[in-house]
Amino acid sequence: MTAGACFALVVTGCSGGKEAPRVAGDQAGSGGTKSGQQDPRAIRQAYVNCMHDQGQTGLSLDDKGRIVSKSNEAGNDVTGYNQAAKICDAKVPGMQQERAKGNAKIVEGARKFVACARKNGMPDMADPDPNDGTVVFKKAPDVEAFNRVNQLCNKEGQQIPGYKLDQAG
Repeated sequence: MTAGACFALVVTGCSGGKEAPRVAGDQAGSGGTKSGQQDPRAIRQAYVNCMHDQGQTGLSLDDKGRIVSKSNEAGNDVTGYNQAAKICDAKVPGMQQERAKGNAKIVEGARKFVACARKNGMPDMADPDPNDGTVVFKKAPDVEAFNRVNQLCNKEGQQIPGYKLDQAG
């Protein structure tokens, strides 16, 4: 994900001067900018923390502030990921704006990852979503195969930003 400013929408209406509710990553009034910008790294860290609270402890931030998944380590529950992501999307609303940034680059990287995965043991991996680069698995992938492919294919500029398990399939 690219770093950049993410702005909080504040609706004051007839609030009588009451302060807007705080959201994860909101830096206004606490050393942040006067415009109420959210710190992208703080948003991503809040999301990772939320995912950990939901049992998805295989996620972390790398040294560049990107969310990375250690799929080959304990703490990644493929079947519980969707529910955890749904909960954390609601708890960390700034994450939705973070995902929307730089999607063309993310989708291109996801396409490269999928092409690599198909060549290295997962020929049926679906194309990434053209809007956000996530990959939807029709059924839970073989963990060993996915871990192997992830080790071979997950590199700078060639990553999937996430995956989902198709609940209908």
